[in-house]
Formats: sequence, C-alpha cells, structure tokens
Amino acid sequence: EAPKTKEMVRMLQAVGAEKKALLVTAEKNDNAIRSAANIPGVQVSMVPQMNVYEIVNHTSLILTKDAVDKIQEVYK
Repeated sequence: EAPKTKEMVRMLQAVGAEKKALLVTAEKNDNAIRSAANIPGVQVSMVPQMNVYEIVNHTSLILTKDAVDKIQEVYK
C-alpha cells in the first residue's frame, strides 16, 4: 500500500495527536515514515531506536500493537 499523508493526518486527528506526535512501530515501516514526513511535528521511530528524549519531547505518543508487544518482550 502506498504511503498517504492524508490518511496519516486523519489517524492523528482521530486520536487527538495533531501536534508533536511520536509514532512508534516495532520495525521499520517505510509507509509510516513517508506518510508522516510532510507533517510538521510528527516523527516516526522504531522500538529499538526510541529513547526517553524522543518521548518527552513530543506531546503525544502513539504505539502500534506490534510495538507494544515488542516493548513488553524487550523490557520484561
């Protein structure tokens, strides 16, 4: 599926994360990265690369289900 910025904007609006949002995925997701690239304040990170600074520097934290599973696996 092709990356779509409009769909990413709709998703962010639906969860109330329109400003300074950090979207965390379990693995590299090129579609998410490209979809968020043109949205000011939105950053995409992966579980292995995310850090405390990224989390506190954003007003919203959005995790995919796979990312939550990966975090639980890594930080057990």
